Amino acid sequence: MAARKTFLLRQAMIFADGVVGRLVGLEMEPDWTPTHLLVRVPGRWPWQGGPTLRLPVQAATEFRDEEIVLGIPSSKGEMVPHPGAPYAEGQVNWLDTGSRLHIAPRAVERQGGWFLGLVVEPDGSVRLIGEVGTLAKRRILVPGESAAYQNHEFVWLDLKGQSLDIFPSYEPDGYVEREAWTALRGASGLGETELRAVHLEVENGKVVLSGNAASSRIAEAMEGALSGVSCVLGVESRLVADPDVEISVASALAQNPSTQGERFIVHSRLGRVSLEGQVRPEAAQAAVEVAQEVAGVVSVESRLQPLGPGEAGPTA
Repeated sequence: MAARKTFLLRQAMIFADGVVGRLVGLEMEPDWTPTHLLVRVPGRWPWQGGPTLRLPVQAATEFRDEEIVLGIPSSKGEMVPHPGAPYAEGQVNWLDTGSRLHIAPRAVERQGGWFLGLVVEPDGSVRLIGEVGTLAKRRILVPGESAAYQNHEFVWLDLKGQSLDIFPSYEPDGYVEREAWTALRGASGLGETELRAVHLEVENGKVVLSGNAASSRIAEAMEGALSGVSCVLGVESRLVADPDVEISVASALAQNPSTQGERFIVHSRLGRVSLEGQVRPEAAQAAVEVAQEVAGVVSVESRLQPLGPGEAGPTA
C-alpha cells in the first residue's frame, strides 16, 4: 500500500544542509493538490525570525510523523512574503498558519475551527486537516472538494447540511499505533502472552493485524477493540487462530507423499505447533518440514516416536 503524504502547518522541515525550518504555508491547485511549500527558516540569531522560502512540493522526499525531509539545501529556496499575498479573494488555493474554517453559507459567519494542513491520499485525492472544538479539540479529515470559498482569513466549507461530526478523526500513524496498542492491552481476556503473538502495523490510519490468536473469538475481540478507537480508520485482520493452524497442518501432512498414511496428533499454541504420534522414522523428519511450511506456523516441536522394524502404527 502506498503511503499518504501529510503536510502539517508548523511541522519541522529538514533541509539537505541540516537547516531546520517550519512549514508555514501551502500553495495548491484549485483541486487542492499542493504545488509549493512555504517554509520559514531561522534568522541569524535564535531570537530572530528568518525569511520564508517558497519550494516546489517535489522537494519533500520523506514524510515522518513529526517532520518532513527535504532533498534540497536551504540556499535553493525563493524568498517570498506572506503565502496568501498573491491571491485574490475567492480563489481556493493556499493555506497558512492563520487559516480558519467556517461553515457555509458565508452569511452565517460561524467559525468552525482552524486548518492544520492537508493529506494527499495514495489515490491522489486531497483531504484537509481541521481542528474543531473549544475545550475538547478534535482533528478531522474533510474532503478538499467541500472547500467552496476563501479570503485571507477564512475558508468556507460547503458540507451540504452535514455536521462536522461525520468526518473521521485524523492523527499521525505513530499516534494511531500507540492508541491501538493501548486498546488491545485494555481488551478483556488478552494477556501479554497473547499480545506478543500479534504484529500491528498502521498505514494511512488503517490498522493491519497479523500473527496468531488462540481462537477466532479472541481474534474477533481484538478487531472489536481496535474498531472502537476513534482515530483508527479501518481494521484488516490477518490473524490465524490455533484451530485453523491445527487443521491446516493436519491437512498438509495427510496430502504430502512423505507423510501420507501416518497418524499425527497436532497441537498449536499461538502458532507453536507440536506433533505427536508413532510414525515411520523417515516420516518423522518429513513431518516437521511439511508443518513448517504451513501459513500461521511459528515453530514446530516434534514429539514423534519412530516405529521399530516390523511395527505398525496405531489403528483406529
